[in-house]
Amino acid sequence: MFKKVLVCTDLSQASNALVSCAGDLKSLGVEEVVLANIRPIIALPKPGVNAADKSFVEKNPTLMEQLLVFQGAGIKAITVSTTGIPARKINQLAEKHQVSAIVIGSHGKGIYEKAALGSISSEVISLSKKPVFLVRLNTDEDGNKVELACKSSFNHVLYLTDFSETAEKALKYLESIVEKTKCPVTIVHINELDRFKRYILESTREISYEMLDGIETSWNVETKAKLDGIKARLEKAGSHNVQIKIPTGRPIEIILDMIQNNKEYSLVVMGSQGKGFVKELFLGSLSLQVSRYSPIPVLLIPAKYNE
Repeated sequence: MFKKVLVCTDLSQASNALVSCAGDLKSLGVEEVVLANIRPIIALPKPGVNAADKSFVEKNPTLMEQLLVFQGAGIKAITVSTTGIPARKINQLAEKHQVSAIVIGSHGKGIYEKAALGSISSEVISLSKKPVFLVRLNTDEDGNKVELACKSSFNHVLYLTDFSETAEKALKYLESIVEKTKCPVTIVHINELDRFKRYILESTREISYEMLDGIETSWNVETKAKLDGIKARLEKAGSHNVQIKIPTGRPIEIILDMIQNNKEYSLVVMGSQGKGFVKELFLGSLSLQVSRYSPIPVLLIPAKYNE
């Protein structure tokens, strides 16, 4: 699943940390890395000057050092340096090189400085047909001290589902991760039953409380069956610790509280789009909020993803 990945670098100290983090993905079966450096178009190149100047790669020591990190880890790696609109270029390169995932930092200096605030990483997520592995990189004001949030990313995975087709794609991807790592998983489904009952009351003139009780019973039985099915699949994939949680409340607050109150969680896996009654769960709002504010890495599987 992770045999070939595209790693985004802006040659900063933060991206050096990102490179070392991406190297740890070897445990998941990473065999090839495309190390991509995209320089934003500030002005049109002079006539006769190639925007994707190969000599830039050859003469840039930081890029070459990052390349050697992967090669030293036994991973085949190539560098690509070009100019363009970063998010679009990243996705174009991901398609061109047929990678299985994009690895990008959520904070850094240079062109990725405001990635977590929506300028680049959010656009990459919106455009990508590939899974996006978003790594939290916390730097000081000078960009010198980097706190890496991807260490042991697969210690305990938090999987979010609304039972949509996109959540199913994320689950299949997670199964492949579990097969490799045997990691513990906590399955989270936001309980929106009260909201659904209010919707029924507001849209239907004649409905009894007995009918509402029947809806609630049916909802609970169906939800439990689906979650038990997901648990069984993850256990079959190799996880010996699968938990189920059905919290009630505002989704983003619930997820962030869970992450902050349980230091065991090391990675969030979710779809970046979805559908169903709680369509906003994955339809941009929650996925972008989690990727923006989560203190731990986030792996987003897009609705457009095809294996």
